[in-house]
Amino acid sequence: MLAWPALNSSKAGLSPRWSTRQQEDHLGSRLFAAGRGTTIALAIALTIARAGVADAATIPGWLGKPTLPADVACFDQNGSSFGSVHSICGGTKFWDMPLHIDSSVQKSHTVVVNVQVSRQVCTLYGVTNTGVVVSSFSNSPGPQLPVLTVNVPASGTMRLVCNLNLGDEVISVLYN
Repeated sequence: MLAWPALNSSKAGLSPRWSTRQQEDHLGSRLFAAGRGTTIALAIALTIARAGVADAATIPGWLGKPTLPADVACFDQNGSSFGSVHSICGGTKFWDMPLHIDSSVQKSHTVVVNVQVSRQVCTLYGVTNTGVVVSSFSNSPGPQLPVLTVNVPASGTMRLVCNLNLGDEVISVLYN
């Protein structure tokens, strides 16, 4: 039969001079202090969520697919940065990225596309559940497209389609 060694309270970090009641009070106050820290952290997280920061999202550029399945060989994930997608074929190819949104209410959504080269044209689509399309597009004058905005009705969806030529690259997409 296995016998456990006797616990020496001085080695366990508790002073043998303290009574059992004093030791329980001391440990209880330490647990209460840990609980207060958790409560404060939860309060901060709820404040941030209420301010709207929590509903913004960033996705990598490779989180999409070619609009035309025949163009799948024209896109490579070995771009200038991890997570990006770039075109390795000549001619214009279309990269389609669905953007997950809360579609329970009508809302205006904004999107910023981070690109490597300044030639891309990206189109943001808001689509109703009956197929009606609202779109916003922008020619890119620099390494970051201007903010694209579209209204998405309740029960609608949102997609971003970027036109990529040889060497063009989508690094990431920030949206709310």
